Amino acid sequence: MKRLVGMIVTIMVILGVTDTSMALLICGQDIITAPYSVKDDATANWHQQAFNEQQNVLLESDLYINGGFIGAGTYVSSHMIFLNTPCYWPFPVSDTGVVWRFDDLVLGVMSDYCGKLEAASSGLLGAAGTEYSGAYAGRGLDGFGDGYTINGDTIKVCMTTVEPGDWIRVITKGHGPAPVPEPATMVLLGIGLIGMAALARKKMHTAA
Repeated sequence: MKRLVGMIVTIMVILGVTDTSMALLICGQDIITAPYSVKDDATANWHQQAFNEQQNVLLESDLYINGGFIGAGTYVSSHMIFLNTPCYWPFPVSDTGVVWRFDDLVLGVMSDYCGKLEAASSGLLGAAGTEYSGAYAGRGLDGFGDGYTINGDTIKVCMTTVEPGDWIRVITKGHGPAPVPEPATMVLLGIGLIGMAALARKKMHTAA
C-alpha cells in the first residue's frame, strides 16, 4: 500500500496536480532561517548571511527595484542578504566577493542607500514572523566598498559596514501554480489509479 501511495504522488507531480516548486537560495557561505528581526542592532553577524523570504508571490502592481521595476503579473521570490555588526563595534567590517546562488534567475535588487525600496516591499515580500524596519540613512549599500554583480542565477556581493549595517533584498524569478490537467487527463489518471489499486489488492490476496 505504501508503494501504491508513492506511485500515486509521483504521477500527480508529473501531471502537475501538485506544485512543490520553490525559488530558494541553494548555495552561499551562510544561509540561515529567517531571524526574528532584521532591524538595526537586532540580529548581528561578522560576515554576510542570507535567508529566504516570501516565495512565488504574484505581483498585483509593479515592484520597484534598483534602476527600474518588475512588472505586475510576474511571479517573484524574495531573499535578504545582510551584514550587521553589534552596536558596540566601532571598527569597519568587510566581507567582499561573496557569491550567492539561487535556483532561478535574479531579476533585480533593492539596495538603495536609505533602504526605501526594501521598506516599501517588506509587507509583501518579508519573511513571516520577522521584524523589519522602515527606511533610514545607511540601511542599504552606501558605496564605501559596497556593491554587487548579477550573473544569471547568482549574485556576487561586497559589503563594508560600521553602523548601521547593510541589508539588501534580492528578487528572483518565482513560479506560478501548476496548470490544472484537462478533464480527459484526469479521467485517465483516475482509471489508472483504480487499476493500480486493484492490482495491489490482487497481489495481496495471492500472497495470502
